[in-house]
Amino acid sequence: MKTRDRVISAVVVGGIIALIWIGGSKLRGEHEQDAAADAPSASASTSASATTTASATASATPAPLADAAPTAMSGACKTMGDASTKKLDDAKAARACTPNFDTSQLACHTSQNGATWGLRVDDVVDLGEEPCKTGWLVRLVHIDVNGNESAVVPGISQTLRAHTYNTSIDTRLSDVTFFDWDGDGEDEVFVRGTRGTNDRPDEERAQLWTFQSTDGGSRIAPYPPAASFTLIGIQDIDGDGRPDLMISLFGTGKDSPPTSKRFAAHSLKDGTFSMHDAAAVAWAEKQCPSDPTLDFSEWGATAADELVCAAVWGHDLSKVCRMLDAGACPPWAEKLAKTKPPLSLR
Repeated sequence: MKTRDRVISAVVVGGIIALIWIGGSKLRGEHEQDAAADAPSASASTSASATTTASATASATPAPLADAAPTAMSGACKTMGDASTKKLDDAKAARACTPNFDTSQLACHTSQNGATWGLRVDDVVDLGEEPCKTGWLVRLVHIDVNGNESAVVPGISQTLRAHTYNTSIDTRLSDVTFFDWDGDGEDEVFVRGTRGTNDRPDEERAQLWTFQSTDGGSRIAPYPPAASFTLIGIQDIDGDGRPDLMISLFGTGKDSPPTSKRFAAHSLKDGTFSMHDAAAVAWAEKQCPSDPTLDFSEWGATAADELVCAAVWGHDLSKVCRMLDAGACPPWAEKLAKTKPPLSLR
């Protein structure tokens, strides 16, 4: 009897264990199904990640030629903005009549790779020539992802009593544009500096800047593909989303031709620029649609436009001033007549 009882007990216990195991397996299966329903699939996660990355890339690459929604300020941009505000407030406290600074010049942007570019007020200079005349030193600052800082002075700088300044009542920075021209994840920066209060600046200096890392160190430097051009602005001439360079063929400032003609170096996807591809030539043809008839009865903007277009259409202007009475040719016309443009529509 004892043996039979032991067998029966073993069977009963085994059955109970089997029922517990089956019930547990069922509960685990239901839990895994619920978890799968709540969590996205691997492919869905990958798609969402790709979408997020694309969105981040789009926001990190600004559209400088079109209106865009404002983006959140990065920590580095806020730090630079706070430093500028303190410098301006301190100057105002030290000399109450210090003019207000146009802070719209202080653009800032964080690149896709996390580095930040910005303009920062680093000094306020009492020019002393007349009451409260003031200059400001505005540096172009680059801060890498490790917090290392580099800086240059863009635009037109002057020095007074060992203090450098590049912004004043008649000197300013403008047209600041951030764009990754060479596609390396690090934006380049265009900054234009002008001096003069008239529509036509007495002096102009624009530069496209990049951040270079070499074995010898890292620094802000002129962007090599744009170094050969006399830059005057930025514009997307063909609507491809890439800012193109506006250039002058005959210099800038008061000694250059007072012309309204603006030529372009078209931005290419490899980070270089062309004055001779279809887009650049089409733009030049809009500026000078036909071979002009030269009329020098009046030396003004019209004559300058005609001379510039004549040069682009291949006319030899070397004899223009020699055909006129001595002293009748303004300096800009003499300079233009001696300059061969890098572009010809003929």
